[in-house]
This record gives sequence, structure tokens and C-alpha cells, in this order.
Amino acid sequence: MAKKTGYDTKGILLLKKWWFWLLFVIVVGMMAVFGGGKDTAEINASNTGAKTAIANFEELAAAESTEQAEAAERVEAAVQAAEAKADAEAQTEAEAKLKDPANYRADITYDQLAQAADTYYSEMIAMSGRVIQVMQGEGSSQLLVAVDDKEGAVMFLGYESNIIESGISENALIKFYGTAAGAISYDSTIGETITVPAAFVNMMELQ
Repeated sequence: MAKKTGYDTKGILLLKKWWFWLLFVIVVGMMAVFGGGKDTAEINASNTGAKTAIANFEELAAAESTEQAEAAERVEAAVQAAEAKADAEAQTEAEAKLKDPANYRADITYDQLAQAADTYYSEMIAMSGRVIQVMQGEGSSQLLVAVDDKEGAVMFLGYESNIIESGISENALIKFYGTAAGAISYDSTIGETITVPAAFVNMMELQ
């Protein structure tokens, strides 16, 4: 079998270039215009060649356009897949961070939260206290807790009911790991409006 030379390969690639066929069409057209001395048969042959060249050019241009569109779709699909993977990895990393007690700050005090709740908003905190009121729900629940079992150091906690297997009862001592959520106001049993620091609890354990 004969081996293709570099010249043959370049020639094949040249025939696939749209600009080659466009140049060919222009040359054929000029020959038809300036070849006035040619007979009708020659002119017809030139016209036929020009039409064939145009058809080939349009076919190649359409094929190239289709290839470009398909390539763009592949790139877009790859980008979307990469973004989805990154989002999933970020979500997994965030969930793992919330489940690790070492990521919660134990140096933030109740007084700091009470005096400047917005300053510590979204901080991950770890505290202990005594439950003074339970508002149990099917999907989510709330607690009022006396932090460090101190009178007046009340904190409002919200959490998903399934984060702890056993129920929480009043007077229970707990340790919680959560995200500071600013301050919240509620009405006491005597109708007084009370504002206290709040947090959303991610983990909780009985002590």
C-alpha cells in the first residue's frame, strides 16, 4: 500500500477549507466574465463548475457550523457538570464542618451575645445550660435555656427535632453547638416582651 506523502495530506486538508472553495468560485466567475471568446459549451461548463463549487462550499460551511454548535454544547455540558460537582463537594464540606465540635467557638460568652447579637451573627458557638421551657414540634422545636444555669441569662434555641434521639425536658442540662442568629423577642407568660440572643442548633447532647 502506497504511503501518503506530506503533500497529499496537506492537499486533502486544503480541500476541506471553506476559503479554498470560495477562492475557487471567484476564479471560475472571473473566467466566465472575461472569457468572452469561449463558445457556449465552455461557458455552460464553467457555470456548472461554479454551481458545483458553490454547492460544495455551502455543504462544508454547514458541516463546520454544525461541528461548532456541537462543540459548544459539549463545552457547556462540561461546565455544568463541573459546577454541579463543585456545589456537591462544597455542600458535603459544609455539612462535615457543622458536625465537628472542634469548629465551634467556646470563647464567646452569653453577655457578648446579649450586648452585641448582630456582631456575632452566624458565628458557630458552643454553650451549656439548663432548659427552662420546651416548645416541641413535629419537624422543628424551640427551647429557652439558662446559659451556664444562670438566672436571667436566657437564650432562645431553634433546632430540627431529629437531631437528638431522646426528648428534651425542662430542667435538663444540655450542651449545644449552633450558629448565632442575632436576637429574638417573645412574650412572657405575664405578657411582657423579652428580647434574648438566639441560635440555630446543629448538635445537642444531654449532660
